[in-house]
Amino acid sequence: RRPPRSTPLYSSAASDVYKRQGLTQLGLSKNEADFKVNACLKEYNKLEWFDRSISTLSQGQKHLVCLLSVLLMEPKVLLLDEPFTGIDIPTQRKLEEYLRPLNQTVVLVSHVPETFENYERLIWIDEGGVQADGTPRGVIKKYQDAMYKYREKNI
Repeated sequence: RRPPRSTPLYSSAASDVYKRQGLTQLGLSKNEADFKVNACLKEYNKLEWFDRSISTLSQGQKHLVCLLSVLLMEPKVLLLDEPFTGIDIPTQRKLEEYLRPLNQTVVLVSHVPETFENYERLIWIDEGGVQADGTPRGVIKKYQDAMYKYREKNI
């Protein structure tokens, strides 16, 4: 049985960062993992979080800890499913600032089209297939038109 969402799995941001994504399972010792986590938190100007309890972090800060835990694995592709759900707009913008300079391919999934306004490419997938692929402006327009037609027909 899984613990409730509000129950922290780990006691500090440092333990959450390396335990959640498995630095120790990748063969790093606890000291090596701590060093790597420490360097990562320092790079993002969050070193004070190292010994801080996860339960004291805001929802947006928890999102960042999760993002950092994945980035430490150095993936080639980053797949984020609804990464901005439950956070305020300023925090969303800050997380987007962290995502923008990444070398990885970032695939973002969201049901909020405005999320993608500042991205290079947008693919709208619906009913098991690609409905549109192109610039965010063009795809969002097609999506909004389709949703308007759907509403007119079904509501």
